[in-house]
Amino acid sequence: MLDVRFWAGLILLVVCSASALAQSVTVVDCAASATTSGTETFNQRECLLSELKKTVQRVDVAEAELEQLAKELERIEEVEGSTEVIENKLEELSNSLERARADLFQLQQQIRDRGNNVDDLIARVQRLETSTLNKEDTVLTATHAAAGGACLALAPPVSGAAHITIPRRARETCANACGTHPGNYPNCRGMVAIGRILTGRSTSHTEAVNINYRYKCNDTQDAYDEVRGDDKRGQYTAYCCCYR
Repeated sequence: MLDVRFWAGLILLVVCSASALAQSVTVVDCAASATTSGTETFNQRECLLSELKKTVQRVDVAEAELEQLAKELERIEEVEGSTEVIENKLEELSNSLERARADLFQLQQQIRDRGNNVDDLIARVQRLETSTLNKEDTVLTATHAAAGGACLALAPPVSGAAHITIPRRARETCANACGTHPGNYPNCRGMVAIGRILTGRSTSHTEAVNINYRYKCNDTQDAYDEVRGDDKRGQYTAYCCCYR
């Protein structure tokens, strides 16, 4: 930044130099000689007037120079004032930039934290879906085992060949389902419907761990289709007991 004291010192140096220059000018001796006459006195007066005029001119020049230097000093002060304002603005902008950087860092941290929370939530949902799927598989496995056991418990005829249990299609009779089965199990022993299965340990000897029904091979009701997903609506699932 420009320093006013520097320029003031420079002006003082110029003034002192001008003063020294003025002092170095040869002074004309206008003193009268020992034999003074009218002519000599007139010459002395003219000489003094001339020197006075020169001195006035030098003073005028010095005043003009001082006025010019004063204007220059004012301009420098204005420039210094503007520079100070600019520096204050720059400092303010620098502080604002630092605050903006801090806010940006905090925002980035919040975004990372939220991203981690979202990832954790997704992982929890996936675990829940996996757990739900495992539970559904477990219930269906138990239902299929119960249906197979129910088919074996049906009345004769007893066949030495294998028996199978297949999901019954809604409105289709088990007699038709067994007769058209591609594995050649054309005979129907009946239809069983498995209802609610207790998934946990029973707490009472009177608690029902399963509800089931037995139907004839020609039953055609429109319900209990596992493939259609009737069990997901809280209904039974029906199965055909086929044999060779």
